[in-house]
Amino acid sequence: MSDKSAALRFAVARYRTLMAADPARWQPRLLRAVEAMADDHGDGDGLALAVLEDGVAHLRRLAAGPRSCHASALASALIALSVARFDRGDIVGAAAAAGEAAATGRSLTADGVDGAPFKLVAALKQESRARAVIADLRGALTTLSEAARVHRHLAGPPGNQPETPPVPLKEGLAWTLGLLGMRLRLAGRDEEAINITEEALSLLQPGEGAPADSLRDAVRAYLRAELVNLRR
Repeated sequence: MSDKSAALRFAVARYRTLMAADPARWQPRLLRAVEAMADDHGDGDGLALAVLEDGVAHLRRLAAGPRSCHASALASALIALSVARFDRGDIVGAAAAAGEAAATGRSLTADGVDGAPFKLVAALKQESRARAVIADLRGALTTLSEAARVHRHLAGPPGNQPETPPVPLKEGLAWTLGLLGMRLRLAGRDEEAINITEEALSLLQPGEGAPADSLRDAVRAYLRAELVNLRR
């Protein structure tokens, strides 16, 4: 075992212990350590996934209590678990974890918990991704449509963005809408797909004097290509 791997394993063990006392503070660090461990050696022994499974089980117990921070931490852990399961080929398990994360996110959003709508959008997009792979195309479209509705609400009316948004809301919404347009096209709903894709493209028009952005330009090119295909 390399020194780096040993250090990461130690960090994971330490954060798991600390998380038991204060999950809101330590769970994000645990997830980062787990992700670093997986990146370091490909999670060949499944350790990162096992840690996530264990962490989710622990957070479920905590989330049964009255503190919303536990449920918020659980939603984040479930999204990470869904991604880990997806990457290891457990697509059904990935969809289940993302679905649980989305249900938790809906409850937190209804309670007005800070940051909950962002977690809900992430969970819904991950659930849609998994459902598409297992050929649940209706489920994939339904969850992505909900993600777009929540994302629109977060972004607010055009020109009404907060001065320092926690995420690039407009660009993020554009990508969510672009994915929804693709799902609508695959479902044979071309007119809706065109409208959604046009809306997504309109959100990515650079302002005067805006710096070059290769990712934004790539997304715009993809959306334009989608529109060309839809209008044929």
